[in-house]
Amino acid sequence: MVICDAEEKRHRSGVNALQLDPVLDRLYSAGRDSIIRTYEHERFLQGMEHHTDWVNDIVLCCGGRHLISASSDTTVKVWNAHKGFCMSTLRTHKDYVKALAYAKDREQVASAGLDKSIYLWDINTLTALTASNNTVTKEAPILKMCFTADQQAVWVSTSDSSIRCWKLPTEKHFKDEAKMPTSPVSLIPGGAAIRQAVVLNDKRHILTKDAQENVAVYDAKKVEDLGHVNFQEELKKRFKMVYVPNWFNVDLKTGMLTIHLGQDEVDCFSAWVSARDAGIRDTPEPDHKVNYGKLLLQALFEHWRGVETDPENRLYFSVPKHIPLILSEVGGRTLYRVLVGDTAGDTENALLNETVPNWVVSNIEENCTSKFIKVQFYLQPHSSVPSHLLKQDRMKKPDRLVANDFIQCRKVAEHILEKLLGDGTASSPGGGDADSTPSNNGYNVDQIELTCNDQVLDPSMDLRTVKHFIWKSSSDLTLYYKIINK
Repeated sequence: MVICDAEEKRHRSGVNALQLDPVLDRLYSAGRDSIIRTYEHERFLQGMEHHTDWVNDIVLCCGGRHLISASSDTTVKVWNAHKGFCMSTLRTHKDYVKALAYAKDREQVASAGLDKSIYLWDINTLTALTASNNTVTKEAPILKMCFTADQQAVWVSTSDSSIRCWKLPTEKHFKDEAKMPTSPVSLIPGGAAIRQAVVLNDKRHILTKDAQENVAVYDAKKVEDLGHVNFQEELKKRFKMVYVPNWFNVDLKTGMLTIHLGQDEVDCFSAWVSARDAGIRDTPEPDHKVNYGKLLLQALFEHWRGVETDPENRLYFSVPKHIPLILSEVGGRTLYRVLVGDTAGDTENALLNETVPNWVVSNIEENCTSKFIKVQFYLQPHSSVPSHLLKQDRMKKPDRLVANDFIQCRKVAEHILEKLLGDGTASSPGGGDADSTPSNNGYNVDQIELTCNDQVLDPSMDLRTVKHFIWKSSSDLTLYYKIINK
């Protein structure tokens, strides 16, 4: 039962198809509420109700006298377009019927849909042309069709990326029940869509697998084609014990990698890494930090007129000029689309001035750097550390510290030497001078060993990696330290 008005003059949902009769100046519309409507100069004339699901396509034929409709109820219907009643229901399809194509000279209509089949219909007799033989293709679900200029073949687009042209049967085929073609007469091959993507731990590289099982690695552009390799094995091979906060989202809706930068659920300025880890060699200082989000935004807007980066924040890489840049609202509505290389144009510059968000401008033009992310942690001496080596005021309770989350364990060890151990009354356990420069307590940083959950920490490991992979808890991180002989 469908509860509705006696006369449904307006569409209740999306409109999927339109046809115009130029002679009578009548507009036919059909959509997701299953009703086909006729309008004349914006005035509702009639509704044609017979389908029970979405109407996906309609075509006018026979000089505008007949209307053919294709529906997700798996039927094709023939209507008297002028009087608005259903003349025939064609039930050959086994799944949603998505597309129609009309051959005017032949007075035939082709229908196709998700059952991967194309059927030809004789408009004059309202019957299928040998239903047992008119299945043309079983490549993929069919979405759209159009006849060739001579109306002897039909171009077909499907859910895969290739476009195929199929030869239509002649009258001899219909009479003799001849075998239908099993391959297209023409093919425009499509590219392989990316079906799977995983962002690697460094939150910079992306491993992908396409519809043809090819695996590739991406950065700002494709880095490497790996061919037909095991995707999961490649993931394991490229795993690194490093944690970087999420700073972008990936979607594959278009079959290509689309990177989303924003400041809503995922903050694009959350990923601070050392320049060395980012593969940047020419830096102002050895422990220089860079922000992935800021670097990418600077590269995307490199050619935008008026944007100048200071020498300390110069570009370390560029984005290819053919890359599309899309500015959209938080809800997803697109505001402006432009190629990276075209952002220097006068017209593009003016439009960008109106659409680029303030938070983007402030970071690429005014150099407003995002704040570092902090982590809280406790430092406690291991039970093996002699009490006389500890400063007395540090023995009563654990030290609770706050530091940038990218601080390495080696920096923590330096803090232990300078602030937590005694004032140098004890001699070095090695019985002599240490290899590296000793501190005032006789030990060096290489003799400080940090552990978390009984696991020894690499001096180059940062605190956020320790918390994510080893501590694995939302509570404050706890580290233990002890002195080892070297």
